[in-house]
Amino acid sequence: MKKIKLCSFLICCALSATNLFAQYETSTASSPKWYYVKPISTDQVIEVAGDGSLSTQTKLEGLTGAALQLWRVEATTTSTTGNLLIVNKATGKFLNLAATGSTYYAYAGTDSTLWKLVKSGNNYSIAPQVSISGAGYMTYSPADNNLFFGSRDASYSWFTFVAFDSPLVSTDTEVAWLAVRSAKTDLANKCIADVSSSATGVAQFALQDYVAGDLTQQWKIVSKGSGNLIDFVNRGTGNIIGTTTAFDIHFYLQHATDATASAGWTITSIGSDQYQVRTGTSTAYSYWCAITEGDAPVDYLDTSTGSAFDWKFQLVDEVITGLKPITIADDVFAYAQDRRIVVKGTDLYRIYNIYGMQMPVNRELPIGMYIVAAQGKTVKVLVK
Repeated sequence: MKKIKLCSFLICCALSATNLFAQYETSTASSPKWYYVKPISTDQVIEVAGDGSLSTQTKLEGLTGAALQLWRVEATTTSTTGNLLIVNKATGKFLNLAATGSTYYAYAGTDSTLWKLVKSGNNYSIAPQVSISGAGYMTYSPADNNLFFGSRDASYSWFTFVAFDSPLVSTDTEVAWLAVRSAKTDLANKCIADVSSSATGVAQFALQDYVAGDLTQQWKIVSKGSGNLIDFVNRGTGNIIGTTTAFDIHFYLQHATDATASAGWTITSIGSDQYQVRTGTSTAYSYWCAITEGDAPVDYLDTSTGSAFDWKFQLVDEVITGLKPITIADDVFAYAQDRRIVVKGTDLYRIYNIYGMQMPVNRELPIGMYIVAAQGKTVKVLVK
């Protein structure tokens, strides 16, 4: 049996730094992929206001996880950049535009407009597929948190698509342990293990079949405290996946025992719940790549899904397990099920995200940690 190694290759082409989950993929009503749509100049996201009629239009609001803020992109032809529908999750209505006086505004309605998305770097401008006099590109108006159409503005006419799902990031008090699996077709979802204590040569990580309870195959993601940079910490050894390499035909990743020895990593979604991981510095473009022993060096990044550069994150253990009731008070408890937080024993409760923002009840929530408050007490519940 071939020994499978994990290595990192320096990519000879220069790639611009990417935001987490900046790419979108088209989907259908039967198999949707949901996104928040965010102007690059604000942390707010597009939300359907009121009933989505023209009088209420759409607006920009802080992220709450409500279905009114979730959108999917549907292709009506073979193109994935043009002739697109943009559909709201809560209402099922389409992103559209209509004129009030001489200005076109965005709204959500039962009639549909076809859109084209023009990419620049990691951001997109949104415009009607068919040119409309007086309506150019969708533009964010910070003065009233509205969306109108006009000439393309460098600051306010560019948007990013933020995926509804993301790999969980652990904190000092709440830890999510993950199996990091290769998405390469012929590696059958093998996961990364820290084998530095027994490895020969310069290979310090291997890809292995997942074994429940093997702590060397479990990792937590921790923030480095700035931007999107993160580290991967092994549960069994405490080692991190360092950003330095050792060369032996391939550039093999090395472990480190101190986070200061790592420049950090950036995770980028490429769609289909697959991600690529590269060094977090702005000059060294180095990506994780899964290989089998004897493979020739890979010189160029493959941006398609299912390649040696693609990875999946699977939650294997956490501090608070979904479906396990968490007692709040006598006969009052909470648990997570189907991405919703269920509270039994009272109807008087509130849900907050980790930033203190109140979340909707009886709604699907993004993966993450939440605080449930009831009867003067609080508990934490993990939605996965």
